[in-house]
Amino acid sequence: MKENVKNNDALILVPVDSIVEGYLKSIKSIRLECNFNGTILTKKKVIIDKASIVKGDVICEDMILFGQLNGNVFFTGRITMHEGSTLNGKVYASTFTSLSETNSDYIVQVPKKAVLEKVRNHLNEVTIEVGLSKDVLLTTLRQCFYDNVYSKKKKVYHKKNQPLGWFLWLLDFNILLRFRDRFLAFWN
Repeated sequence: MKENVKNNDALILVPVDSIVEGYLKSIKSIRLECNFNGTILTKKKVIIDKASIVKGDVICEDMILFGQLNGNVFFTGRITMHEGSTLNGKVYASTFTSLSETNSDYIVQVPKKAVLEKVRNHLNEVTIEVGLSKDVLLTTLRQCFYDNVYSKKKKVYHKKNQPLGWFLWLLDFNILLRFRDRFLAFWN
């Protein structure tokens, strides 16, 4: 009986000298010592080792980052960036700790407790019966974050009949004229 409990708590290790591309889904914690391109979904923790470069989305409870991560990350718990680690992308987590002073480029958003609870409930539904590429839960989890905390860029169009609208429209027009003048000067 004790052996079965130990097996359930064991983490999945993807060793050095490997490369993984695609989807990785688990109900266990995952430790990557290799490069990974794709999407990771787990109920538990993801550990990205110092030599690892991960490109893609990670959805999990907690994450410990020693290596490099490029992509969006969605957590219901804590992310910890250790010294020497690099993160480029959007971070959605209840707790964020950075011990790294490297050249990272990220935005951190902390969702409301109700949103985190909703996502935790969805994470508890993770099973290994269906592959991640066909699991609607992946879309549900992402959409839950996007609908509630995702900062969407909105294209702003200036209307001439709004306050300051003429001014902003003329400013945009002047920038366009300057660009045209520089372009023509370059080619003459």
